[in-house]
Amino acid sequence: MGWIYYKKGLFAAAADQLQNAVSLDEAVARKSNRTPSATYHYHLGLALNAKGDKPAAKREIELALRLGEKMPFAEADDARRSLATL
Repeated sequence: MGWIYYKKGLFAAAADQLQNAVSLDEAVARKSNRTPSATYHYHLGLALNAKGDKPAAKREIELALRLGEKMPFAEADDARRSLATL
């Protein structure tokens, strides 16, 4: 739902929903001993940036790229480009 909000320009709602998704994904990842979703962190970073929270956006995108080293994700190049603009 968060990504849909982002695409509709509802950035605060997107960030809230994506933060919830990240939290749930991290809990599941811990329980199942897997790597959390880099894509979720990247999308959260984009939403945070769009709502004006550049420091948090940078942290999330950097984390997405670190997670992507363990489990590559399709938007890694986009994430690098986004990070370069922060």
